[in-house]
Amino acid sequence: IHFIFFVDSNVGFFGGGGGYIYKTTDGGQNWSSITRVANINILSAYFINSTTGFVGTSNGTIYKTIDGGSNWTQINTGFTFKSDNEISLHGVGNNVFAVVRKDGQISKYSESSNSFSLIKSTGSMLNDISCINPDNCMIVGYDGVVYSTSDGGVNWNSMPSGTSETLFSVYMTDVNTAYAVGLNGVILKFSDTTMPNFTSVSSTVVN
Repeated sequence: IHFIFFVDSNVGFFGGGGGYIYKTTDGGQNWSSITRVANINILSAYFINSTTGFVGTSNGTIYKTIDGGSNWTQINTGFTFKSDNEISLHGVGNNVFAVVRKDGQISKYSESSNSFSLIKSTGSMLNDISCINPDNCMIVGYDGVVYSTSDGGVNWNSMPSGTSETLFSVYMTDVNTAYAVGLNGVILKFSDTTMPNFTSVSSTVVN
């Protein structure tokens, strides 16, 4: 299992290896298998609501459903890479972002074109993205790289993290606060995501 995502207190999805996804409509009391996306590992998911959602895979593809997972359609990622790659998804409401690991690219979903479009090439290896609202998001990756946006992805700013360790995951708790975790037990707190001050919360956690 690589991901779990709840739309609300009742409807949720989890899945991962082999493209299998399970769905609950009663807050996790019962889970049922829904249509297999493809014979591929699913690494991340983001659902706008109980019917419309996206999954990112281990070979650089994105699939979309508009019927709660009964059917899945592969859509354009906007990425320019040629090789297999791992995709992470996140968003707020209809604002959905995708980041790809090896090539360090960021794309954003457009309802009008029903596809993702490339908005930034960082040149860094990226792992995760978190958004607190449609404008403010943060991305982390290898070698301690951190990028943030405060205008919905129009501009992305490189931020100091105070570490060269790989950062695997990030979570924003409000517009000015985010936490990131990474290799060798690194845990960071960003106290202002536009003019960042970072604090090493802990570096003694076992990996």
